[in-house]
Amino acid sequence: MTADIRLSFFGKDPRSTVLSRGGRILRTGIDVALSRAVLADEGVRRLMEEGSLVTTRLVEDEAGGPLLEHRPMTPFTYPGEWSFSMLRDAALATLHVRETLSRAGFELKDAHSYNVTFDGCVPVFIDFASIGEADPRYASWRAGEEYLDAFVRILRIWSRTNRRAALSFLNAVWARPDDEALVFSGPAAHRLRSRLMQAYGKAVIATAMSREARREALANLGLGGLKRRAAGLLLGGMDAGYRLVGHPYSMSRLRRATLEIARPVNATMWASYQQDLSLHRALTPRFGRIIDITAGLGARDAFEVAGNQGALSEALVERGAVSSVICSDYDEHAVDALFLRMRAKGHSGITPLVHDVMMPDPIRTQGARKLQGDVVIALALTHHLLLTQRYRLDAVLERIVAHGRRHMIIEFMPKGLWDGSSGPPVPSWYTQSWFAAGLERYGRIRLCEKLEENRVAYLVEIGGGSARGEGQ
Repeated sequence: MTADIRLSFFGKDPRSTVLSRGGRILRTGIDVALSRAVLADEGVRRLMEEGSLVTTRLVEDEAGGPLLEHRPMTPFTYPGEWSFSMLRDAALATLHVRETLSRAGFELKDAHSYNVTFDGCVPVFIDFASIGEADPRYASWRAGEEYLDAFVRILRIWSRTNRRAALSFLNAVWARPDDEALVFSGPAAHRLRSRLMQAYGKAVIATAMSREARREALANLGLGGLKRRAAGLLLGGMDAGYRLVGHPYSMSRLRRATLEIARPVNATMWASYQQDLSLHRALTPRFGRIIDITAGLGARDAFEVAGNQGALSEALVERGAVSSVICSDYDEHAVDALFLRMRAKGHSGITPLVHDVMMPDPIRTQGARKLQGDVVIALALTHHLLLTQRYRLDAVLERIVAHGRRHMIIEFMPKGLWDGSSGPPVPSWYTQSWFAAGLERYGRIRLCEKLEENRVAYLVEIGGGSARGEGQ
């Protein structure tokens, strides 16, 4: 019997539960009539066909009762692992889904980034339980304020700072008006500005309601007649102004607020390492050999550690060595450049990931998971970790091996931090035999090959014994 595993990364709903059952993603406790109506809508079918909404079907003959079956999303990435442009595309995808649903009388009840994941470089809205019937009490999107908190404010903070500053807000899901005020105004002006922004935000929420619902809400506040009339006049004036320029929760204004945010300044050491696109047009012999080795493994997928802008990852997929690659790097700007290039090409086989293999960011996830490929590849990396950052060899190999199921391709640089003409001397212990002995603690060395003067590639069968392979 296959055990059910409860999942929460397909969205939370008080009525429904998402389960993994034998590789199937199932949602139980559903509103069958609503699900049937949503799935019958032409706009919803179009969203699924284009990949903006997770492909879903209603299963009415299941033993435990009717349920929804969603297409599995593998690998599953979280907002804390995305680049700036990925978060912005997730925001725009949310608006696109909401806009399409609203034409058929449906609504999105939620509007935060954890409702979205990526299929390669395509953002996919996955929280089907967030879809409901439109609330007639609201003339504008009632989740508009949540969208501003979960996307626009975090993007603005990220744009003017960096991913590290934005990460805490991504993990908290939202950045409130007072959070944004603190970041931009500092502690001196924070208190006054945050109070003003909170008051304004409440007023905007009220103007999103229909006039009848707004009058009823004001009456329920228990305000005196004079205060109630003053509040009504203020909200009425705001409402009249919004009728001219568009409500802050309208799709056009939310989209414009999202698009006008500039990308953060690209000023890191490795952001432009692979900027020369000749790497993508004509691969070096070294990359070509790595691709040949990978192709000979019969691997389905790969995980590249420190892949920068993805020159190798892209070539691995385009040349058929693997069907898909998770390309990770700790530099947010390099990953963002990879994402934008793959998006422009319509590439579906690359999943960009902001990830430091040695010091992974504490991101908000729903339990432990493995981000792996049949083969894990780490090129031109170990000398930086061992000689500059001074990690122990076992610590480095343990972290890299964790991303591979069957094989590891890893490079050793015998000259250390060598630029082709000169470099600092390497320590006496930093030898090829020392490195190979470390590899043998994690698997069987199947190949050792010198690719360039300062690059030796090893192919290791993970957990495959300790005998040294030919060519060592």
